[in-house]
Amino acid sequence: MVAVFVLLLSTFGIGQHAGNAGPQQTSTETEVLLDKAQAGNADAQLSLGEAYENGKVVAQNDAEALRWYKSAAEQGNGEAQLDVGVFYWLGRGVTQDKQVAVQWYRKAAKAGNAGGMFNLGVAYYNGEGVNDDPSEALAWFLLAQDKGNKAAVGAVQRSEGSLKPSEINDAYLSIGQKYETGREIDQDFSAAAAWYRRGTDRKDPRAAVKLANLYATGSGTPQDFQQTLHWCEVAANLQYPGGMYCLGRLELEGRIGSKNSTEAAHWFEKGAWLGDASSCQELGRMYWTGDGVSQDKVSAYAWTLLASTAIPDAKKDAETYRASMTEKEIKKAEAKVAAYLKTARLNNLRIHH
Repeated sequence: MVAVFVLLLSTFGIGQHAGNAGPQQTSTETEVLLDKAQAGNADAQLSLGEAYENGKVVAQNDAEALRWYKSAAEQGNGEAQLDVGVFYWLGRGVTQDKQVAVQWYRKAAKAGNAGGMFNLGVAYYNGEGVNDDPSEALAWFLLAQDKGNKAAVGAVQRSEGSLKPSEINDAYLSIGQKYETGREIDQDFSAAAAWYRRGTDRKDPRAAVKLANLYATGSGTPQDFQQTLHWCEVAANLQYPGGMYCLGRLELEGRIGSKNSTEAAHWFEKGAWLGDASSCQELGRMYWTGDGVSQDKVSAYAWTLLASTAIPDAKKDAETYRASMTEKEIKKAEAKVAAYLKTARLNNLRIHH
């Protein structure tokens, strides 16, 4: 088994590396190992890299160690990917490059390697190889801790002790999103739901909306629109616009009973005034068709123009509406937009779901 040891890094003071002196090999064993490594066996390539790194039978040679670590790493070996990252981080056998090191840590983390996750946390904590981001550092420390990394336990305690509650919430949300998307770690909807629940325990409405979406799609949980409704209501009660958009969609699609366009428009309007671009777009569509509200081309165009500042697809809707409006109607709508933009939340629209 490959062990880990401590690196003295700048600010945080800890990092992980998979290199291990291990038992001394005989020359015959090394020859067999070399044959396997040259034949493309990733485990053998990793072991040969360790042999060169630690001078076991073969002469110590960082460049050769890195060469064999890379061979294994390029085949997806997480330990080797971590080793390559550490060599770039320290400049062993290669010109030091912490940005490249971070790229290898990411690959190791994606492969499920706890050391890679921990070292990513260190990089984000210190702002080395990446921009400093304390919340993202905590996210990686928490993931490493869950994988059994002992050093991460202290790192989590230290990080949480220095962060605001909202920054800790950001870390939990980030982990949920990592599991949900599968871009930085293996996709696991159940794990995503678990982390979003932890976020809801901390009264984070964003986590409530994320959890609602998982229940709506049956991802990591059985599909359950009553649970979707519950978590949307939790977010809405916390005055989060994404929760209001979520309630509007449930009413519009008839997910919790018969379709109720009037109630949907009510929630979309509340979400729109709190700065949710998707609510603006839906409200514009409803005004255009007269679904749940009195038909009003001017209001439809105004809300859709606002939505288009954050949603590219809304620009197409706005162009369609404009094409069938009079110049007088267009000017009225633009005047409404100018008035709406005096409201701080409407001057910085974004998507909250």
